[in-house]
Amino acid sequence: MSEIAELGYRITVALDRIRTASQSQPESAPAPEADATEPKVAELTAAVEAGRAEADALRSENEGLKAEADLMRARVAAFEADLNALRQANADVQAQAEAVREAAEAGAADAELINRAMQAELEAVKALRQAEADEVAAILAELKPIVEEAE
Repeated sequence: MSEIAELGYRITVALDRIRTASQSQPESAPAPEADATEPKVAELTAAVEAGRAEADALRSENEGLKAEADLMRARVAAFEADLNALRQANADVQAQAEAVREAAEAGAADAELINRAMQAELEAVKALRQAEADEVAAILAELKPIVEEAE
């Protein structure tokens, strides 16, 4: 993306030089030469304007790509935060389940307590898998237009 911005900048600078050179024609030149250069100046001016329009379009496209990249970074950060929270919850549930199992082995826990802990662990695992599936679906949705363009 920075290459596009650099190329746009270089085009603009070059076109500014052309415009400056075309506008600094000596005023004391004889009339026949001035008439001969009139079409060239008009052509150069048109080329400068066309170049500027192209540079502006490149700048606009570059800004759009930057905004899109920022959006993607935000999405990835949100996914990472969700996954980290789910992983932590899963780790907590697993630790609780282990404690309940140990209590059951010692004869201090009832079957209902063990059942609830196991159910919570199962739900945490399902939530984690769903978050991962959502992340993959979001990535595929973003990649689909790129792949279709490449084909």
